[in-house]
Amino acid sequence: NTLFVKPGEAFPADGVVSKGKTAADEANLTGEARPVEKAEGDQVFSGTINLWGAFEFSVQRLPAESTLQVIIRLMQTCKKLKAPSERFTDKFGVRYTYGVLGMTAAMFFVWWLGFGIAPFDNLVVDGVEVRSAFYRAMTLLVVASPCALVLSIPSAILAAIAWGAKHGILFRGGAAIEKLADVNLVSLDKTGTLTTGDLEVVGYESYPPGREQEVLELAYSLEQNSQHPIARAITTYGRKHGVSEHAIADFQSITGQGLKAKHGDATIMLGRRELLNEGPLAGWIKDVPPASPELSEVWVIGKGVIGRVLLKDEVRTQSKAVLAEMKRLGLKTVMLTGDRRQAAESVAKELGLDEVRAGLSPEAKVAAIQEFRHAGMKVA
Repeated sequence: NTLFVKPGEAFPADGVVSKGKTAADEANLTGEARPVEKAEGDQVFSGTINLWGAFEFSVQRLPAESTLQVIIRLMQTCKKLKAPSERFTDKFGVRYTYGVLGMTAAMFFVWWLGFGIAPFDNLVVDGVEVRSAFYRAMTLLVVASPCALVLSIPSAILAAIAWGAKHGILFRGGAAIEKLADVNLVSLDKTGTLTTGDLEVVGYESYPPGREQEVLELAYSLEQNSQHPIARAITTYGRKHGVSEHAIADFQSITGQGLKAKHGDATIMLGRRELLNEGPLAGWIKDVPPASPELSEVWVIGKGVIGRVLLKDEVRTQSKAVLAEMKRLGLKTVMLTGDRRQAAESVAKELGLDEVRAGLSPEAKVAAIQEFRHAGMKVA
């Protein structure tokens, strides 16, 4: 079947683009912070968002077999595990309880009938208090109480889970807590874990130099009308730094390329590098080096000015210290991410990770974890 998808709609199934161009927001699936370009022959995935192009794609998998459903099934198969010691006490606790109760009853009769101790009354004999057989049996029951054994382990685990939750760490069960001491490999996602998960403006340039602020103002004015991830980053930066907003008119979206509007009597445009590949600027743009792989660039064309805004998924300020502490403890650190290899390796180099695996689907991440486990590693 062939489906038609409009801008802003979610892809209803997995498939391949058969007609048109667009970009997809795949952050909820792979963690990729930047829009992923889609042209004829490229794959699209259910649950991700079509950002700007109206296009057709051929369905490859039934909804029940889509990438989104695979993730849902992976989550459903995760079972809440009890700690090994909890499972032991669950099996042992019932027998132990019956045993202690039986022994308590038996000793009551031994003290009463065997040693002639009063069954219920505490007596004083030759100035010495003699406890009753019942009192002694109850003392034995308290000392050998199965409650202490059965409740101590869950209580300790509950306390650990509560402490972790208070400090922002969620444990699904006692097994993870008991096994934590044996861990020798820590696997981390990139986007939203080691990085903030949101693009941030890290620079802006103008050609010729000296009009950088004007480039930023034009970009801010245009992106006010868009919900694109890059637009959110630029507008957030503009508001934070008090960037001036220009009055624009005749705003329109250019499918697969960017935005266009009127500023006074001049036309202004904003979009990808491909926007400059056609027309009078095609020869000039070939001599301008592209942004480094870990950066996104958005170009702005105005009256007498051309420039670009550079954006990056910022590393969390806490990440470096946490990874350094893991290394000090002798733990191997691995990044498993759906992001592009260049971006992933840039973050890994900055933070000092031991290994990087990029471009992974959710099920590929699960497979990677299983691979580490089969190699004898204890993985967190």
